Amino acid sequence: MLLTSSQQSDQRDLPQSDAPQQNLQQSAQLLILQSLTILASNNPLLVRTQTDRLVALFQQLLAAHCPPDVDGFNDLQVTDPRAEAVVRLASILLRIGSAEAVSRGVGLPGNGWVVYRVARAASQTGHHAAAAALYVAIETAVQSETTHYWLNSLRRLSEAESRCLATDDAVTALGAAVDGYRGCLSALAASATTAAPCRFQRDYAALRCRYLSALRQLAVTVGAARLCPPPALADAMSATTGDPWLRCARVASAAAPLVIELAALGADYLALYRRSFDGDPDSLRHLELLRSQCAALGAAVDALLVGTGRPSASGTGTDTDSSPELSELTDWIARLVATALSRVKVPAVTRLQLDCLDSLLAGIVRCRLPLPRLYFQTLQTTHIKLALTAAHKSAGETVLINNDTELVVKVEGVIQQSALGRAPFRRVHRVNLRLVSQCLSAPQGSAGKPPCLEELSSRLERSVQPRNDYFSVDFLLAFPQPGVYHLKLVATVTDGDGVGWDSGPTSELTVKSSALDTLYSRQTQQKAMSTSGTPTRSNVFQSGQTSLQTKT
Repeated sequence: MLLTSSQQSDQRDLPQSDAPQQNLQQSAQLLILQSLTILASNNPLLVRTQTDRLVALFQQLLAAHCPPDVDGFNDLQVTDPRAEAVVRLASILLRIGSAEAVSRGVGLPGNGWVVYRVARAASQTGHHAAAAALYVAIETAVQSETTHYWLNSLRRLSEAESRCLATDDAVTALGAAVDGYRGCLSALAASATTAAPCRFQRDYAALRCRYLSALRQLAVTVGAARLCPPPALADAMSATTGDPWLRCARVASAAAPLVIELAALGADYLALYRRSFDGDPDSLRHLELLRSQCAALGAAVDALLVGTGRPSASGTGTDTDSSPELSELTDWIARLVATALSRVKVPAVTRLQLDCLDSLLAGIVRCRLPLPRLYFQTLQTTHIKLALTAAHKSAGETVLINNDTELVVKVEGVIQQSALGRAPFRRVHRVNLRLVSQCLSAPQGSAGKPPCLEELSSRLERSVQPRNDYFSVDFLLAFPQPGVYHLKLVATVTDGDGVGWDSGPTSELTVKSSALDTLYSRQTQQKAMSTSGTPTRSNVFQSGQTSLQTKT
């Protein structure tokens, strides 16, 4: 059983010889809390029956280690088992829906790391109002400027999500949420560093901002359709031309850009998924659910407004492990649209379709968005280092080559992968290299006509399997037409299951192809500069390094 407050206070008076027994009791307490956390994640209803006991235990735990004369958690160290117990118990209460007890119990703490972990758990469970209050408490208590802006971005994001539930007016709530996400993006840009560029966080927040903006535009379109329905002349025009879709042409033209934007959002979520090679399975399922939600909503708008009366193409059956609320929302959208379309008899925008869209907006706005774990922590990191070697390359200059010869480009790479206390979720099975040669400029031909630059471009692809985390590939390129060429090497990876990921590094190189006499004059000039004291080098590496690591 978990220790009560009196038992925990008595432990502080134990003699030194009883310290091993106290440590054993604290370890057992943490194991019980860990089991309850797993149980609350898989079946919250089962643990919810013990909400009152858990809240009382949480208050007792705070009272035992945070007396009135102590400022919050000042007496708790980061490695203290009591701090871990507070975090785990707070996580259990958040998962079963008791966010008010957590925010009311923590108050204004002194141990910022404990409060940050509680706030992070609140963000991951969708309790953004409680998370915002906790982020405010520690936002100004840090010494690093980048950490301050990171906490500021989390606070703005939590406030933006909580504003969606503050009012029943969808347009007002979504407008305030979009403004909050714009401030979050500004703070994320200020918190980014070379070691932690926050790529995933910025992409995720930008996509969420675009999605909320599309929802706001949909709410405005539905409101305009209610106040300004299609003119009565539309029926006569439809009967004259024989085109029944003219009955709702004005509303359809206003909603058509929304369908395009939602389709683009779904594609961007898929691209973010493919760039998240180091993501944990739950975070990847979260991105897949968001992509499915965009597809379902786009199909609903297309069926109800753009092509009124046509069946919806949205799919169902999404995974429910990572976020049951998001999965249920996606399936609910499909069912609601199918029910509304079954009642549509003629192609027209009726009150039935508008009421259906209002219900969709209300359900989407009120659905809590739990942040994925990848937004805060990466459980594995993968680095790929590339070395690009080209013959006849001088330091800091472009590669000079004769137009009747071929250039050998050698690509070497090393893979570095690590995981936090466990085996990696996925490993690099193959590295796919794509070398694109694009002609930037070329002199006119003998006929006085400029050559077609697109015809001078080429593309080569190679796939290689690493050996002991090392791979090497050679590319043979020809530049028969004199001119300036830009080479771009893009690396993608394939895991053991055959799934491709766009998470590899890139490297670039500039090549100038010249005729034999022009090339000889350039080499003579470089040799003269070398003898005068300017050093040159013939073969150098152009190293490019990229990281698949996101901010921890």
